[in-house]
Amino acid sequence: MRIVAAALLIIPAPVIAAEGYFLKLLPAEGQYTRMDDGIRSVDVQTPQSVVRLIESRVRDKKIVRFVVVALNMGRAPFEIGPENVSVEMSPGSVVPVLSYEDMVGRERRRQKRQKFAMALSAMGRSMSASGAGYSSGTAMYNGNVYSPYGSATYNGTAAYQSYDPARAQAAQAIANAETRRDVEQMKANQAAAIGMLDFNLKTTTVDPGKVGSGPVQFDVTKEIKSVKEGVGYPVTVIVTLAGEEHRFAAEVRRLK
Repeated sequence: MRIVAAALLIIPAPVIAAEGYFLKLLPAEGQYTRMDDGIRSVDVQTPQSVVRLIESRVRDKKIVRFVVVALNMGRAPFEIGPENVSVEMSPGSVVPVLSYEDMVGRERRRQKRQKFAMALSAMGRSMSASGAGYSSGTAMYNGNVYSPYGSATYNGTAAYQSYDPARAQAAQAIANAETRRDVEQMKANQAAAIGMLDFNLKTTTVDPGKVGSGPVQFDVTKEIKSVKEGVGYPVTVIVTLAGEEHRFAAEVRRLK
């Protein structure tokens, strides 16, 4: 069993976040568990497979993440994917984990909103630059008037406005360069975000003696949000493979 456990440790390195919800595994008596750099993993073995759940360092305000690893110990292939994993809440309701398509769809919608905000920002920047050529102010004047009938002194103020096209053009060039820089950075960040989703668990056929693995995630529900900080919300993670159930006791906690 220890050889199997060592084989199941090959997973992508998690990303650390400062606050949010996370899954804390609660190993039952007799279950194989270990700690690696503060991260707990728990194994559940059935006749045909071994499933390991691994906690994640990621903290998020909307979703809970963990890693699923499955070893096929039988003689026939089986499939593992998000559809094989569910989270049972304490009242008995079941929350499915998000599919790869769900996550891509959410990310695409987020990026669409981000592009709209970027367009508004670029428009405002351009409008500001176009007005940079204008200048205005007030000027004081005074003087004396002489005539055959006598002399008089006058003074006052006058408002003025001028336009410098070169100054406006220079400001517009700077604004365009800043917009191009921001757009390119946004595109790079968005591509990276979509690329990171590829690490998540997708439906895969696992041959005998082989391992399938990947991070999964589920939404933080209203029930979980209602729990006070420092108090865990009890859940049971269920992984079903080839008709066999692997059950893991856990709780969802919030870290601020």
